[in-house]
Amino acid sequence: MSPRSAALSLAFANVGHLFTHMLMLLYPTVVLALEGRARNIAVNSITPGVPIDGPLAHTYSDAQRRVMVKPQALAPAFRFLSEIDASFSTGNRLSAYQIAQVLAVGSGPGAAGG
Repeated sequence: MSPRSAALSLAFANVGHLFTHMLMLLYPTVVLALEGRARNIAVNSITPGVPIDGPLAHTYSDAQRRVMVKPQALAPAFRFLSEIDASFSTGNRLSAYQIAQVLAVGSGPGAAGG
C-alpha cells in the first residue's frame, strides 16, 4: 500500500470512528441496538412521555402541570415491557404513557381477558 493510500485509509477510519461517536451521542439506543443485534440482544429505551409528579414538579410550567401524571400510572408499561419478548422492536424510544394508555383500554370492560 502506498503512503498516500495508507493516509487516506487512516483518514476514512478516523471519520468512521468520529461518525460512530457522534451517533452514540445523538442516538445511543440505535447504536446499542446495532451492536447487540449480532448477539440477538434487543435494545430499546423508554421515556415517561409526559411530565411526572415527582421531586422536580415545581420546575414545570402550568401547562406541564396540567398533564402531569403519578409515576404509578406508568408502572404497567414498564411491567408489560419487562415481561414480553422484545424481539419485535429494537433501537426504538418507547413512551410509557402511551403504552399505559393502550394497556388501560385493553383491560377495560368488554376487553378480551378483562
